[in-house]
Amino acid sequence: MNTSSKPPKDTAPQFTEASENTLATFATLMHRSVERLASLQKATLDTFASYTADLNKTIRESVKPAPPTVVQSVFDLTEHSVQGWVDAQKAIVDLIAGQTAHVADAMRNRALFSKPVDVLTDLVQESAERTVEAQKMVLDYAASQNKAVSDVVRKQAGATAKPVVAAAESLEKGIDQAIETQKEILETGAKLLKRA
Repeated sequence: MNTSSKPPKDTAPQFTEASENTLATFATLMHRSVERLASLQKATLDTFASYTADLNKTIRESVKPAPPTVVQSVFDLTEHSVQGWVDAQKAIVDLIAGQTAHVADAMRNRALFSKPVDVLTDLVQESAERTVEAQKMVLDYAASQNKAVSDVVRKQAGATAKPVVAAAESLEKGIDQAIETQKEILETGAKLLKRA
């Protein structure tokens, strides 16, 4: 009589398969949850943008300031800023949802279990690429804001304040150069990561 407490040999593969199926199921659940949260976040951002546009319109129509061009420029800048910020936030939410989808797909396809090093290497590579992409979006938003502020200063200063216009243009160029330099640094880092 065998009193050994060892489980039968075919139990281990069944247990592994059950564990992989459970992880794949939870990966799908996690991905759906992230997609729902992303949709909710984007809807909230759209609501915020709509509210801001309505508020700007109401104030523009209700308040008639003495020099209307100055105030109108500020409203234009506000609308531009809010919409740019909303667009940047939505793009980042999409990147996060895409990264989650990639991880969930790897788990559902069992690639994470059969080739963990390859899959993790790909995940790290894609995460880095998405991070660089998100940072570029933020830099593009910053460049857009820089130009919008400079345009407002030019409009408000007009032809009578040439030193102010020159300073605004100089500042815009300096900030644009800093943003381009940051993008180049990101590109160099991304290229180095791809080689690794």
